[in-house]
Amino acid sequence: MPVEAEMAEAFVARAAKRRVRDARLVVCRGEEAVLRVATSDGHRVHAESAGRLAFPLGSLTKPFTATLAMLLVEDGDVDLDEPVSEHLPELAGADGSATGITVRRLLSHRAGLASDLPEGAADPKDWMSRLCHQHALVCPPGTAFSYSNAGYAVVGRLIEAVTGMRWCDAVESILLRPLEISPVVLGSGIGGARPVARGHTVHAGGVEAVVAERHRYGPGAAYGGLALGVDDLVKFVHAHLGMDPLLGEQDGVARLMRTDQVIAGSPGPTGLADGWGLGWAVYRDTGVDWFGHDGMDDGLSCHLRFEPSTGSVVALLSNSSGGFELWSDVVDLLRAGGTGVGDHPFLAGLSPDERTPPRPDCLGVYRNGEQEFVVGWGTDGQLSLRVGRAERGLLTCYGDGLRFALHDRANGRFLFRGAFVPDPDTGRVGLMRFAARLARKEIDEQGATGAGRG
Repeated sequence: MPVEAEMAEAFVARAAKRRVRDARLVVCRGEEAVLRVATSDGHRVHAESAGRLAFPLGSLTKPFTATLAMLLVEDGDVDLDEPVSEHLPELAGADGSATGITVRRLLSHRAGLASDLPEGAADPKDWMSRLCHQHALVCPPGTAFSYSNAGYAVVGRLIEAVTGMRWCDAVESILLRPLEISPVVLGSGIGGARPVARGHTVHAGGVEAVVAERHRYGPGAAYGGLALGVDDLVKFVHAHLGMDPLLGEQDGVARLMRTDQVIAGSPGPTGLADGWGLGWAVYRDTGVDWFGHDGMDDGLSCHLRFEPSTGSVVALLSNSSGGFELWSDVVDLLRAGGTGVGDHPFLAGLSPDERTPPRPDCLGVYRNGEQEFVVGWGTDGQLSLRVGRAERGLLTCYGDGLRFALHDRANGRFLFRGAFVPDPDTGRVGLMRFAARLARKEIDEQGATGAGRG
C-alpha cells in the first residue's frame, strides 16, 4: 500500500478514535496535493465532494484580517508604524496612554491590549475607549507579547474606517474573491447558501453534545468570524507563497508578515508558538521556520502550517472537541512518515520529574482586561486557577516554581501551559503568562494591592 494510502487510513482511524465527526486534511508540496482525506461520522468520504462544507475557523480568521490590513499598508492607505488613533481617534484614550498602539503592534499582539473585548461591547467608540485607558492595558504598548482578540477587533474597525466598508465586505471583495474563495462570514449574510459544520463536544463519560449555532458578526468578526473549506486555506497560503499575484512576490507583504516581531528577552508567545510575525505564528522545527495559526472554539479545532522554502502546506479542519488531539496525531503521523511539520510542543520543558511547589509570591489575584484570575489553594489542598468565581483547573508547577501546566480537574485533560513572571526591579512575581496571554497582578497572596505595577 502506498505511503499516502497508509497515512489516509491511519488518519481515518485516529479521527474515529478521537470521536471527530467531520474532518478534512490536505498536505501539499508546492501546488500538488500529496494527501487529501475527508471523514464523516468515523468513515472516509470522497474528499472532493466533501470540499464544499465550511468550518468556522475561530482564531484562524486572524491571518486573513492581517493580510487585508497589510494590503492597505502596501497601498499607502495605512502606515504600519503610525498611531492607529490617526484613523480611530477614540483609540487614543483620555489619558493618552494608548498612543503607542500601531498596526504593527496590533498584528503581532504587542499593543498591550487585554485578551478580550469589554463585556457588552457594541458601540465601537465605547469599547475602544474602555480598552485603551491606562488601567485597562496589560502592559505598555510595544513591551511584551500578549495574545489579544481585542487587538484584532481594533484592526477590523481600522479596515472599516479606511475602506468605508464593513469588515466582512472588505475581506470578501478585496482579499477572498480575487483568490476565488467564497467565504461564509458568520452572522453577516455572506455565504449563507454554503453548508457550515456544526461543532461537537465530548464530555466526561462519553456524552456528546452539539454546540449551538453561532451568530458571530459584530466586533469579534475580524478575529473569529470566517468559515472556510480546507482547500480555501490552501489557496490562501499559496497566495502567501507567491503563487497568486494578489500578494506579489515573497519578498513583499508576505515576507514581512512572516518576520518575527517578538523582542528578545521580553515575554513571548510561549504556550502557543516560538515567535510571532504580523498575523502568522512562527514554529521552529529542527532549524526550519514554519508559519501558521490555530483556531479553536467550542466543538471546533482548525490548524494551518506552511514552510516557504519547500512550499509545504498542512491544513486540518475538524468539528469536534477531539480535534485538538487529532492535530497532535497528524503531526506525529507525518513526522513518522518523514514529513516534518512545524508545531509547538505544549508541554515542552515540563517534565514530571521536575514537579515542585509554587513560589509563594505566585499566589494572588491577576487581571487581564475585565477578567480576574485567582491563583490559590483549594479546600482539597490542591493549587487551582479560578476565573471569576468558576474554577478553570488545577495548576502543577515545575522547576523553579514559576512554570506551570493547567489541567481540567474532571478529566485531567491538559488545557494550557504558562509561567509566573517576576518584576525585574523587585524580583517578586508581577505577571502571569497563560496561553501566551499576560495578566497583571493586582493583589498578592498576603492581600497587598498593586503588586504587579512597576
